[in-house]
Amino acid sequence: MKKIFRYVAVVLSLLTGASSVSADWVASNSGLTNTNVYALVVSGSMMFAATNGGGVYRSLNDGATWDPVNTGLSNLNVYSLIVSGTYLFAGTVGGGVFLSTNNGLNWYQVNAGITNTHIQAFAQSGTYLFAGTDGSGIFLTTTTGASWSPVNVGLTNKNVNVMAVSGTSLFAGTNMGGVFRSADNGNNWSPVNTGLSGTALAITSFAVSGTYLFAGTADGVYRSADNGTSWSAVNTGLTRVSVYAFASAGVALYAATADGVFYTVNNGENWYGLGLRSTGASVRTFAISGQYLYTGTLGTGVWKRFLSDFTTGVGESALTSAPHRIALEQNYPNPFNPSTTIVYETASASHVELAVFDVLGRRVATVVDREESPGCHVAMFDASRCASGMYFLRFSNENRTVTRRMVVQK
Repeated sequence: MKKIFRYVAVVLSLLTGASSVSADWVASNSGLTNTNVYALVVSGSMMFAATNGGGVYRSLNDGATWDPVNTGLSNLNVYSLIVSGTYLFAGTVGGGVFLSTNNGLNWYQVNAGITNTHIQAFAQSGTYLFAGTDGSGIFLTTTTGASWSPVNVGLTNKNVNVMAVSGTSLFAGTNMGGVFRSADNGNNWSPVNTGLSGTALAITSFAVSGTYLFAGTADGVYRSADNGTSWSAVNTGLTRVSVYAFASAGVALYAATADGVFYTVNNGENWYGLGLRSTGASVRTFAISGQYLYTGTLGTGVWKRFLSDFTTGVGESALTSAPHRIALEQNYPNPFNPSTTIVYETASASHVELAVFDVLGRRVATVVDREESPGCHVAMFDASRCASGMYFLRFSNENRTVTRRMVVQK
């Protein structure tokens, strides 16, 4: 056994070399004593995390440390947050809506007119704020939250999981009732579900990106090019599990799922894994602040990763413009049988070799051996002829070598 370990160590050293690089997620949980994070929002230089049982936490230093800010928050089961100007609203399970006017230092319950205190979602359109509930539909207030009124005409499913605003349209995603749309600030609703059926009617998130509206569902991602009138599945490369949140930066769109984080730069036509599956936690929310993409998970708290790990800057994706680094993403799925997707990136035109080695250092496959243009590229590896076990995937060109471990599991 010791001999095998020595082989593995030698192979790793030979394959990776001194210039190997690896971008990954970093846990950002100091002070966050409750790690079930359902929502993240950014207000100026501050970030807030909503937790189930621990209330609201605030970070003043890019997530390096967190402090609870719960004075007056009599219900600590917080599922949703929204920033409205200088106001911060928190939606709780059983306590309704709470408002802070001083960045979370003090909270006040603002439930006048709300008949269901299980708040699952917020959305803002102009001077109006909407709250979606579990069972009583949607309530409307001005952005002060002084009083609320139900706005449910035509909303035949009142289990509202998520809301979104796109132009003059307001969208509500429901639990097994699909998507509803309103063009008059919620006074009237109509179902817009063409193309959605089965578990795709369980809507868990929305995103507006360019001319498209995206819906995260219990059956993966669906996209609409006509303001929700019709939908089509866009799940290539994406595990079709519940998609709980989206975030966008330029042309890149990120999806939070029970199987980790994925991203696309071609409006959902192809998705690529960005990790966090290994934590075993479901990713529930996103925030973008400064140079980081943040994720909130159930059970492992907050994680962050440099946006520059997979984009060249806001508005420029590494898949569509010349990147500034050389990278080999972790193959997905991993473990796999028999095939897996490999995404790699080159900073300039160069000869690229992508090869697979076993634990004894023997080359078992050459996946790529050619000149590549700058940008991100996708390759597939078929391990039908390989035995179960650990292998090493090595990317190399004239400047650098990067290696990832992967497992064939038959």
